[in-house]
Amino acid sequence: MRTAVFAVLISLSLAAPTQRRSFLATAFRAARVRRTHLGDRVSDEPAAVPVPAPAPPPPPDPFPPKFPVIGQDECSLLQEGFLVDPPAKCVHVILAENVDGCTCSTFLPGSINPQPANFYNPFLVDIPPNPDLPVPASMPTVPPPSNPMQPFIPPMMPPECPFMKKCGNPGAFECVGHDSWGFSEAHIADYSPAAAALNSMSCTYVMKPYARFKVPDKVSALWHLNAKLVKVFDRMSDPFNLFCTSTNVSYPSLQFFCKDQLQRMGLPCDAEWYKVTKQHMDKRCWDAPAPDGFVTDSTLAELCPLECGWKKGVARWPPHLTNAERAAIREKEAKEAKQKADEEGNMESE
Repeated sequence: MRTAVFAVLISLSLAAPTQRRSFLATAFRAARVRRTHLGDRVSDEPAAVPVPAPAPPPPPDPFPPKFPVIGQDECSLLQEGFLVDPPAKCVHVILAENVDGCTCSTFLPGSINPQPANFYNPFLVDIPPNPDLPVPASMPTVPPPSNPMQPFIPPMMPPECPFMKKCGNPGAFECVGHDSWGFSEAHIADYSPAAAALNSMSCTYVMKPYARFKVPDKVSALWHLNAKLVKVFDRMSDPFNLFCTSTNVSYPSLQFFCKDQLQRMGLPCDAEWYKVTKQHMDKRCWDAPAPDGFVTDSTLAELCPLECGWKKGVARWPPHLTNAERAAIREKEAKEAKQKADEEGNMESE
């Protein structure tokens, strides 16, 4: 009996047709108008369509438009910014596929030596102190014993790369850091026995992609001042002549004349030229004209900048135009006037 009942049920299940749902039917059923019964009313509302997400922005180019960003010329300019003796040596290096920079090697003085980081802890957590917590004042220290007859021996100091810090404002005049040159990072090489034996350090300055190398304004001003000093030294080393009434008085150089008047005779720097000639020279040189580029009321401070310093408010030396500069200006003005006259004549002829 049981066998017969199970056989009948199995045959009925096999004979019943199965209803299959296709993907299109399911999608059509999901998109049909939904009927919502609200009391006695029937409203038709379309199904909410999801808003597509905005397209992500295109990724930046992995390489800068110009790679390497800098070259050996820029590293040579950075080398000129190191005021050390003997001079440093900077070479251009490529650190990655899109990152380059400069590596500079510098010999250190005897009191600055590379030192290993014996107490370096890579797992040390930097916890800044709370400025609101009261801290007792530190105890005064006993001054170290000193012997005035003993020669001074400077203490040993660890090396530090030039322009190691970051100014934050690359355009600031007073602060000069590695970002003032356009670099993004600056690192000093770790201690090595070779660096300790040679007493040298190696500094690397990294130039990121799309960065731009530039010389800081303060360094440019220093180079400009050095160039002016070279011209001043050249002129002060030339022979110096005083055109007196019946004869000329010659000095080996203008610098020798300045030292003779300021150091040997003890004249002040604010002494004017006509007073110097009338009070401290022979009567024949009382009416001697001032040197080229100066006037009769020019002071020794203007005439001798290496001994007295530069005159305040004057950015050139000599403070007045020389005869050669006046002649060059007159020649330039005559050339421009002639060119203008030729142009007016051509316009009238046309």
